[in-house]
Amino acid sequence: MSAAPASRPYLFTAVTSAGARKRGLRTAADRAELAESLSEDRLLLLRAWELPAWAAGAPAPPMPLSDYLALNEQLAMLVSRGVPLVESLAVAESVVSSRSQRRVKQMRDKVAAGASFADACAEVGGFDEVAAAVYRAAERSGDLAPAARRLAEAAKRRASVASRAKTMLMYPAFVAVVGVAVLALMLMVVVPTLGEALQQANAELPGYSKLVIDTGLWARGNLVLVTLLVGGLIIAVIASRRTVVPALASLARRIPVIEKASISGELASLFAVLAAMSRSGVPLADSLAVSAKTVRHPKLRAQLEKLQTDLVEGGVFSRLVEKVDGLPLATRKLLNAADRAGDLEPTFESLTQEYAERSEEASSRLLSLLGPAILVVVFLFVGAIVLALMIPLMNLSSAIQ
Repeated sequence: MSAAPASRPYLFTAVTSAGARKRGLRTAADRAELAESLSEDRLLLLRAWELPAWAAGAPAPPMPLSDYLALNEQLAMLVSRGVPLVESLAVAESVVSSRSQRRVKQMRDKVAAGASFADACAEVGGFDEVAAAVYRAAERSGDLAPAARRLAEAAKRRASVASRAKTMLMYPAFVAVVGVAVLALMLMVVVPTLGEALQQANAELPGYSKLVIDTGLWARGNLVLVTLLVGGLIIAVIASRRTVVPALASLARRIPVIEKASISGELASLFAVLAAMSRSGVPLADSLAVSAKTVRHPKLRAQLEKLQTDLVEGGVFSRLVEKVDGLPLATRKLLNAADRAGDLEPTFESLTQEYAERSEEASSRLLSLLGPAILVVVFLFVGAIVLALMIPLMNLSSAIQ
C-alpha cells in the first residue's frame, strides 16, 4: 500500500463568487487538491506558488476536545460494526464542528488514497503523539475500534472535568472581578478623596499611609496611562503564555492539593495509554516510551523513561517497577503482582478508572477552595487600604481630643 503524498504549503490567489480576489497560504498534496479545497470554501483558484516546507509556519492547532471526542466515538461505533474506515470518516465529518470538518475530510481523502489512518492524522496535524501512536498500534493489530473507544473515554473524562471546572470557576471568577473593581474604586476614588482631606487638615501621615495616598492620587491623575499599562501587561502575559503558564504550573505543583490533582490526572492518562497499547499487542517497553510523554511531573517522567530503557536492555518489569517511587507504593505492588500473573492489561484498565476518579475528586476539592482563597486575598488588599486610611484618621482624632 503506497503512502499518500505529503502536504506542501502553497501561496494562492483565488476569486470569490462576488468577483473579489483573495490571497492566502494553504497546505495541500498538489494543485488539484488545493483547487478542490478552495472550491469547498466557494473560492476559484487562479494562481498558486509552491513554497518551501518551512513556510508552512506553525503546526496545525490541536483538534477541539469536543470534535476529538466525536471523531473517536464515531470510529469506535462504526468500525466495530464493519463499516469501512473511509465511510466512517465521512460520517465523522458530518458530526464535528465546522472548524474540524475540513481536517477530517483531508484525513478521509488521504486514507482513500492509500495512507494509513495514523499517517493521515500525522500529516493533517492536530493530534498529539500519544493518539497517533495508539492509532498506529491499533491498525497493526486490526483493533482500531477498541482503541478509538478508549481514546473517546479518556476524552470524555477530560471534557467532564473541564466542564465541571468551568462551572465551578464561575463563582471565583465573579468574586475576582468584583474584588478588582472594588480595589480600583477605593484606590482611585476613595483614597484620593480622603487623602486630600487629611492633607488639608494637616494630619500626620505615616510613611505607609502616605505611599498609598500618593499612589491613589497618581493613579487618578494618570488614568489613561494606568489603562495603557494594565492593557500592556495583559497583552504581555497572553503573548508569553507558553513560558508563563508552564512556570506557574511548576510552582503550583508544589501546593499539596494541586499536586495531588495533577499527579492523579497524569497517572490516569498514563495507564489509559498503557491499556490501549497493550490491548493492541504493543510491547510494554514501546508502550512506556509513548505513555511517559503524558506525564509532566519531572521526577516521575524521568523514572518512567529509565524504566523503559532498562526494559529494552533486558530487565524484568516486576522488579524494575519497584524502583519507581514516583508511583504510590500500592500501585507498584499491584503492578508487580499483575506482571508476575501475566495480567497487566486489566490492571492498567482498573488503575485508569481509579486514578480518573481520584483526579475528579481532587479537582472538585481544589475548585471548592479557590473561591474562599480569592475572598481572603481580596480582603487582605482591601484591609491594607482601609488600614492606610484609618491610621491617620485615628491620629487626627486623638490630636483633636
